[in-house]
Amino acid sequence: EKIEKAKAKDRGNIALGKKVSASSYEPNSFPINAVDGDDSTYWGASPFPQWLVVDLGKAEKISRILLKTFWDGQRFYHYEIEISEDGEKWVKVGEKKDDKVATTEGEVYNFQPQSARFVKVNVLYNSANIGVHIVELKVYK
Repeated sequence: EKIEKAKAKDRGNIALGKKVSASSYEPNSFPINAVDGDDSTYWGASPFPQWLVVDLGKAEKISRILLKTFWDGQRFYHYEIEISEDGEKWVKVGEKKDDKVATTEGEVYNFQPQSARFVKVNVLYNSANIGVHIVELKVYK
């Protein structure tokens, strides 16, 4: 039901409710939280670096990714976003290496439409502590 409500609000997000895996997770900070359309939940793991992969179920032409990390007005994260058709060969389509503070809007990465079944986020650093936190990972055609 939660996913259905999120779908109504954010029609284009093809990662919503999809299968997701991660290098690890902390209690109640499940990987699925990163694709549940709910800004009050998140995937959390520690220590960095950690990764999260969303399986879109089949190859899709995608051209935009929105990533929301945890925000508190002070912290920032460093990460890389990669896509793959087969889960073996990965192409980097976005990265954040600067110290711009995380916001409620998140960061948007636009790129030439590419076919991908998997979207991976490698979270490399958090300025506040050793944890990594993805609130939402959204993928658009």
